[in-house]
Amino acid sequence: MKSKFEVHKAEVNNKLYSNGFSMVFENGYTISVQIGEIAYSDGKKNAEVAAWDAEGNYVHFEGGTDVIGWQTTNDVAKMIDIVSKK
Repeated sequence: MKSKFEVHKAEVNNKLYSNGFSMVFENGYTISVQIGEIAYSDGKKNAEVAAWDAEGNYVHFEGGTDVIGWQTTNDVAKMIDIVSKK
């Protein structure tokens, strides 16, 4: 599988509610990082993160939930590293 980036925007009535991206790795896993009002994020200092395998099964990080909010840049970097090496 080829790796790729995708950009995400959630806009309603010309107002941007969230912004983010996903990364698909050669191992078939995807990680999504979302920032904004409709994500578990303050829009500036932290982000919402979710990851899943090629079959759509969520990766459960520490805490055991499918989607993890309020993650710092260091937290997100660690999660990207974990998912890219699965």
